Amino acid sequence: MGFCFHSNAAIAACAPQVAEAKVLIIDWDVHHGNDTLEIFESVSLQRYA
Repeated sequence: MGFCFHSNAAIAACAPQVAEAKVLIIDWDVHHGNDTLEIFESVSLQRYA
């Protein structure tokens, strides 16, 4: 739905070496980050503002 077929930030955040780390993704542009939100919506600590 967004401008990027794969969310590079989401893919990097899901990598095994950062799976146990806290990750902050800042989506700074003019459209809603639908794909990034969808990837992380099952994570209970996820917030989107």
